[in-house]
Amino acid sequence: MTQRNSREQLEIEYRRQCVKDIFIKLGAFDVTQSEIVDVLKEDYKIEVDQSTISRDLAAIKKAMRQQTPDDLKAFLFAEYIWALREARGGWTKSQEDAVTEIQEMIEAAGEPGGDALNRGRAKVSTRREGQSGNPALLAQAQAALKAIREMFGVDAAKAGESDDKPFIVKVVRGVSIDDL
Repeated sequence: MTQRNSREQLEIEYRRQCVKDIFIKLGAFDVTQSEIVDVLKEDYKIEVDQSTISRDLAAIKKAMRQQTPDDLKAFLFAEYIWALREARGGWTKSQEDAVTEIQEMIEAAGEPGGDALNRGRAKVSTRREGQSGNPALLAQAQAALKAIREMFGVDAAKAGESDDKPFIVKVVRGVSIDDL
């Protein structure tokens, strides 16, 4: 009986961690309980009803209120690092050449109703187009870095300085942010 209770407890803890992840990733104020039920079912293969999600969210919020500031800082740091990696990965991918492949059938000069081999040939053309990258992804990476700096008190603005100064980014093809 004890083993069953500990197994059930582990399942509850796992489900609550999944609910917490969904709650945070979908936006804590924008996600509904029914949306969490749907994501749990589709992505995690966990089937529960809305009342279970309600109890899970209550337990999650209670646990979050009991966290120390250091726990919260560690959690936020991990989330900002995740956001930074995703933005940098997206930026790198947005710089890859766009490849468009067009296939068309060209009919052979002959009988239009002939066999498949004599109907024509396929013409394939490929076009590569260089990309300069999506600057919105750099802005997301910059925002994540700024949040991390603020969290640790690095680069704190001096008295009288304004944060409204423009930030200029020079994009150089072939140079990665990891190379800097």
